Amino acid sequence: AGACLRDLDLESLLDVGCRDVKLKSHIPPSLKYFGCDLVAGPGVDYIGDATKIDFGRSFDAIVALDVLEHVDTPHELFDKLMGLAQK
Repeated sequence: AGACLRDLDLESLLDVGCRDVKLKSHIPPSLKYFGCDLVAGPGVDYIGDATKIDFGRSFDAIVALDVLEHVDTPHELFDKLMGLAQK
């Protein structure tokens, strides 16, 4: 069986393309959630193109659900997200 987020030693999660922040309701309350989207909304902490945002921090986990296939340069976004991942 696969690991659940509750089973992992994580403190922070960045949700790129978070839209309506639905993922937040599925993560443990102890995991600090950060939302990123092109459009402002409740729960969106970072607004704009993720490849151009200075996040000023790293994250333990990053998800980009249904995002990479919608960007012109997915490799650029992927590289940026890998750089933001906690080492």
